[in-house]
Amino acid sequence: MCYLQNNPLINSPNSPISAWSGSHLSSMSNTDVTGFCSSSDSQIINYMPELNKIFPNLVFIYINIGRIKEIHRTDFEQYLKLTYLDLDGNDITYLEKSIFELNTKLQVIRFEGNKIQKIYPTVFDHLNQLQRLLISGSQCMNGDKSDRSGVLELIKEIKKICWSTIVLENFDKQNIEIEMIKEQFQEKFSKIVNLDTKAENMFKMMNNHSKMIRISESNMNNKIDSNERVLLNKIQKLNDQQKQYEANLALMFKNLETSNFQQFFFIALPLICLFTTLNLIIICLCCRKHVKFGKKKIQKISRNDFEMEERNCE
Repeated sequence: MCYLQNNPLINSPNSPISAWSGSHLSSMSNTDVTGFCSSSDSQIINYMPELNKIFPNLVFIYINIGRIKEIHRTDFEQYLKLTYLDLDGNDITYLEKSIFELNTKLQVIRFEGNKIQKIYPTVFDHLNQLQRLLISGSQCMNGDKSDRSGVLELIKEIKKICWSTIVLENFDKQNIEIEMIKEQFQEKFSKIVNLDTKAENMFKMMNNHSKMIRISESNMNNKIDSNERVLLNKIQKLNDQQKQYEANLALMFKNLETSNFQQFFFIALPLICLFTTLNLIIICLCCRKHVKFGKKKIQKISRNDFEMEERNCE
């Protein structure tokens, strides 16, 4: 057995004990220690300490007149050989469902003098070797049994009394949760309604925009049609003007041709005739002049020849 004599401070859950001072019996070691004891209110143990790293073979844990307020499965799952658990005189208020799930070898459990308000109904069902169960002084149950049959009867009473308390509390919690869910649902419903309203407004705006688009499209189409008609009228007018211009141009050419012929017949032809007559007169005069000059030359040449011949004769 290891008896705690100094005043340790264990003020947080899962606090490991890494070192321990003391002396063993001859030829004994930490692995031979099977029990841990603490029974002084001056020792501040608010949570179950982790002892398994130093004493791996504990079967007996006795923390009496301590200040432990809560215990959990993680506090005992390392002690698979545990047979005796005494937590008398602490401040434990609740025994959860799976707290002793791995401690199937438990034979004695003592919780006298605690402030237990809730005990899960199936917390002891799997402890087939449990011979003593002492929970006197608890708020939800006051009873001690020191034999197997008495333990089974006490477990049945715990299921009836402590289970009803849990059921009522759970029912209250469920009602509170239901109210919270209702409030959340109402908030979400109001958000959904707001979203629906926004969606409806957006749908109306989209319809209005679509109507405006259709109206603007119709107006645009009407403007396009009117502009197209105006352009077609202008093109038709231009075509008519072009045809009129072509007709006027043809008539002008025709009139020009007629006027040129008349001008040629009445003006140019007499001029040509006059010019031709003048040319003929000039040619005749020139020919006549050349004939006279030729005659004179011939006469002169003949006289010269005659004189030369006379000179030669002489």
